[in-house]
Amino acid sequence: MLDVIRTNFKSVVLAAGAFFVTNGAGAIYITFIVTYGSKILKVPASTMLNGILWGAVAMGVTILVAGRLSDRFGRLPPTGYATRF
Repeated sequence: MLDVIRTNFKSVVLAAGAFFVTNGAGAIYITFIVTYGSKILKVPASTMLNGILWGAVAMGVTILVAGRLSDRFGRLPPTGYATRF
């Protein structure tokens, strides 16, 4: 690990920054959705969180299925189907 940091410091810092930006944006989005739903739409926060939870589960399953299809048929057919869907 130290050897990677020593030899590729710039790449490690860029990858870490990209990771933090992506996760930070996701956390801000989820916080906004829960707040908007509970304050503006008057939906209970637990309902909003359950919706986000089930959406995350569906996304995880979809990623696994898409990966399996991509391994079997190549990258373009599953991607083309997803864009038309």
